[in-house]
Amino acid sequence: MSHALFVNLTEPTAESFPATSVSKYLIELIGKDVCAFRRNTQVSYRLVERARIIATGINNLIKRVDTENDWDAYDKYTQAIEPLEDSLIPLTDIVEKERDQYLVTGQLESVDLCGAFIEAWATQRSDIRKRLEILRTKKEFATLLGDSLTATDEDIKDAYQHDDMNFLKELVRMVGTYTPKTHGIRLPAQIIISDVVKQIKSVQSQLIISYNKAQDASIVLSIQSAMLIYSAMELTKNTKLGAEWLAHARSEVIWKAAQSLLVDLKAHLAKGTPQLADVQTKYDEFLTLLRGNMAVDLPANFVQLMKHTGRIGRSYHAQALYIVTLCRELVKHFEKATNKTAQNLEPLKSTIDETIKALEAARQKDVALTKFDLEAFDASVTSVAFITARDEIKECFDKYGMSNEWSTHSAELEKAIAKDKARMKQVNDGLVKAIVAVPQEAARISVGVKVLKEGKTLHTLNYGLRSETRLSAIQWAASKETYPDKTTGKSILANSHFEKDGKTLSMDLDLKSVVSAGAKCELSLVIDSSQSVGSPASSVSSGSPTPSVSSISS
Repeated sequence: MSHALFVNLTEPTAESFPATSVSKYLIELIGKDVCAFRRNTQVSYRLVERARIIATGINNLIKRVDTENDWDAYDKYTQAIEPLEDSLIPLTDIVEKERDQYLVTGQLESVDLCGAFIEAWATQRSDIRKRLEILRTKKEFATLLGDSLTATDEDIKDAYQHDDMNFLKELVRMVGTYTPKTHGIRLPAQIIISDVVKQIKSVQSQLIISYNKAQDASIVLSIQSAMLIYSAMELTKNTKLGAEWLAHARSEVIWKAAQSLLVDLKAHLAKGTPQLADVQTKYDEFLTLLRGNMAVDLPANFVQLMKHTGRIGRSYHAQALYIVTLCRELVKHFEKATNKTAQNLEPLKSTIDETIKALEAARQKDVALTKFDLEAFDASVTSVAFITARDEIKECFDKYGMSNEWSTHSAELEKAIAKDKARMKQVNDGLVKAIVAVPQEAARISVGVKVLKEGKTLHTLNYGLRSETRLSAIQWAASKETYPDKTTGKSILANSHFEKDGKTLSMDLDLKSVVSAGAKCELSLVIDSSQSVGSPASSVSSGSPTPSVSSISS
């Protein structure tokens, strides 16, 4: 059985020791989400595989110390354990954010939400690649590796290109399905949109040619432009956004801006002119136009926020300071030139109004320092007013496309409330306690894969997978297991497809879409007849398939 199995993304190939138990748990946790990815897939597979190889290297050195009394091995593995854990812990948050994301935000409620989703894609793409580079280059790991399983620079570049171009390909495909007339767009805007579809396909074709020479920022802007245009098309379908904005979004001026952006983008990729900064300006102008910006002023009562906090007693002091801080952050976002819209003013006004109500309620409490009624605190009229203000603040963050920041702010607000309670309990001789919960294990589906070419079975593979695993992940596993040669494996990925019961399946499907819970899934990975498969992982004699039994822990 080959050691280059997809199962080893999460399951070590050597005996595991207690010293690596945290790393093993983190790799399994991360691998679970990575197997469900719909974008940034190839880079993420290599990232988890790299972490597993490092963990295996540590376990091998621990075993060597046991058998050979090797102090050099001891020094190497002890220096690598904590750096591996430190590298993996931030990844749990990164992959959780990326897990269910794809072409467009699920909250098609505003341009701001779409813009924030697009920026989050660029951030998550960068974060995943940075984490892979850390695992590839950190000195504590370098001494553990160096074997044939270590990914080459060329292999990593191929993964980068695969992820970017496949993502752009799907965006371009979806843009091509848009029917402007169906969604209230009239001539001549319909004609302009038809040209936008042609131009975005031209950008895709040019990026295929220019990818290896292009700056990463140019690649990112190309994909972001496609995301923004697709988001704009999807927004025009949402009749809840208001007649005034929809009329604006369906207008000629919007799609001329998209057209101009794509023309300059293609020229930049092909010739280097216009400069990237100029194309970025076109992107920003398109986004600004899409928002429908207009000049509006701050709510007049904003300055009242600063006048309340000094008159609030200790039981709400830290909480009051923090909700004022959050209001100021929302105002800072609103005051940017591109964000000053009537659409953005309304949620900000409601947020400030509710915050002032909470602060006014708190001013009536704790005028004189007496024993605090801790049991009645959470249900008090003042606490309820703060909860209402908090809900308004969260809703405003959501409408401004700042939802990713809210989890941090929510945690900080809880800390502020806890800080107030702790000080109250100090006065009343109390203590603060917290409870942390532990995640549960998920069930698996038994999957059999036959690798076929021209009707002949070349390999038979078996996996134990989670229901969220995508067929693209299984394709990658099978190609890597059966054809470890990187050139052949890359070609197999591009020239094969899955079939079940004679029907071709989309690589985007997950297992729960293919088979019912508890059933065994039988799939055929069909290699195109024109494809030369080269040397497999193990020899095939007399036409006999090569069996393999694996279990992808993800």
